[in-house]
Amino acid sequence: MSAGLDIFEFVDRSREFLSGYDPDMQSLKYDYGNKTSEIKVKINVPNNSARHSGDIRIPAEGYRIKETITPRFQEVKDAAWSKEDGEWVLDPEDLPNYDMFLVTLEGQVSDSVLDRVVDVDTVEDPMKQEGTHQYWVQARIEDPATFQDIWRDLRIDGVDMTVNVGVQQCFSTAIPDRIVRLFRRTSKTLREMNEGDFRSAKKEFQLRSGTQDALSMSEAEAATLLRSLASAEKMRDYIAVERPYRRREINSDTYEQSILPEEVEVGVETDLTLQQPAAKGYLEFNHDGYTEYLEEEADDLLE
Repeated sequence: MSAGLDIFEFVDRSREFLSGYDPDMQSLKYDYGNKTSEIKVKINVPNNSARHSGDIRIPAEGYRIKETITPRFQEVKDAAWSKEDGEWVLDPEDLPNYDMFLVTLEGQVSDSVLDRVVDVDTVEDPMKQEGTHQYWVQARIEDPATFQDIWRDLRIDGVDMTVNVGVQQCFSTAIPDRIVRLFRRTSKTLREMNEGDFRSAKKEFQLRSGTQDALSMSEAEAATLLRSLASAEKMRDYIAVERPYRRREINSDTYEQSILPEEVEVGVETDLTLQQPAAKGYLEFNHDGYTEYLEEEADDLLE
């Protein structure tokens, strides 16, 4: 829906405009990620004198007519819908000799509309048990009973959310302390230089002296290696989600500016319907398994 016409306003206005054509709200579908909406409305247009009673009118704000279908699933090519005063208008005499037609409309929806339709929730602090961290995720249709009173079918595809999975503890445990101190001093040196505190920057730089000799490679190469260990390719084997959720992308942008990764963003999504108006579950991070993997990879950093 557009920002100017929400779904309930559409229904009220459509029922008013189509009152002479016995409208039946067949289905409403949202694509949550793409912010689109598709509506199917069945109308009764008897092939008799009633066809001369006036034009068929449907609210147009945010929508376009995608197609008009006969009971034989044939598209009505000659249905010349036109736009007048914020409404889609059709002369019923342009329709073929059938009594029932299915009209499909599609349009964009705003974030504010989706927020009123769907509630999503994630928990930042995981539940920790048996070497895993579990992050609670939930999505639900806000008022399924109201939608059920109106629509025969409702579907919301690709309801997505982001879970921030903490990996800092894994790196702190797996990477030798002297290497961690080196990176932290480098980071502090650069920060103090950017702030113009050259005396403190010089002191931190001197404290680094000799520490980098423990590395088997340059500090820049070591930093690149550490960041790569939190990439989507490396982490996907340690992150799982329960049905009815699906795992989407693992976003590496969250740690590109950090020497030691602190957290990664994991996208999850699900579908909601009137039959399944809520989806609850866990994203599970194999914390101990990932830490062991880092410990093995950290050997390459040392002389």
